[in-house]
Amino acid sequence: MRERKLTREEAIEEYLVYQLRLYEFFHIFQVITEIIDGNYKPENPLGHSSTEFAVSLRTVSNGLFASLMDSQAHALNIFDVWVVLYPSKEQQIVETWKRIEPYMPLIRDYRNDVAFHANKDLRRYVDTQRRFRENRKEIIAAMQDFLGLATELLASQATALPEFRREMEPALKKAFPDLDESGLEELKNYFIQNDIGDGGTS
Repeated sequence: MRERKLTREEAIEEYLVYQLRLYEFFHIFQVITEIIDGNYKPENPLGHSSTEFAVSLRTVSNGLFASLMDSQAHALNIFDVWVVLYPSKEQQIVETWKRIEPYMPLIRDYRNDVAFHANKDLRRYVDTQRRFRENRKEIIAAMQDFLGLATELLASQATALPEFRREMEPALKKAFPDLDESGLEELKNYFIQNDIGDGGTS
C-alpha cells in the first residue's frame, strides 16, 4: 500500500484498470490449470512439454501479480483503491497487505528481471529466478491470500458498489471520448459482469 488519499472518482478509475489486469491474471491462471490438469496440451515445434508451457505462463502470471500492487507513482496499487471502495473491509485489506508486503521486493525484482523486462545480465536474471524459487512456497501463499480477498470483494461488488454503473461513466467517457452510447453501455456491462462472483449483474 502507498496509503494514498484517493478521491472516490480516482479510486473508481483505478478500479477499472485493476479489473482489466485482474481478468488477465485469472485468464492466465486458468490456462495454467488446464495445462496442469491435462485438459490442454499445446503443440510446439521445439518439442517443449506441457510442463514447460505451464512454467512459462507462471512467469507471466507472476509479473501480472506484481503489477496489481506497484509502488511507482503512475502505477496501480489496488490496496489503496480497495480501502476507498470497500471501507467495511479495511481491516481485512490491510491484514492481507501485511502478509504480502515482506515478499513484494522479490516479487517486483522477478517482474523486472525475469517476467516482463528480462534483465540483460544473465547472472542477475538467473539469480532472481533462484531467489524466487527459494521463496516460492511463501510467495504462492501470499498470492493465494490476495486471490482469496480479490474473489471475495469482486463477489460482493454488486452490494458494496450499488452505483458502480453510474460512477464509472465519467472515467469511461474520459478514456473513450468518441464512444457512442451503445459502446459505452457495452463497456459498462463488461466491467459489471462477474465470472467469479454472482454470475453477472447489470
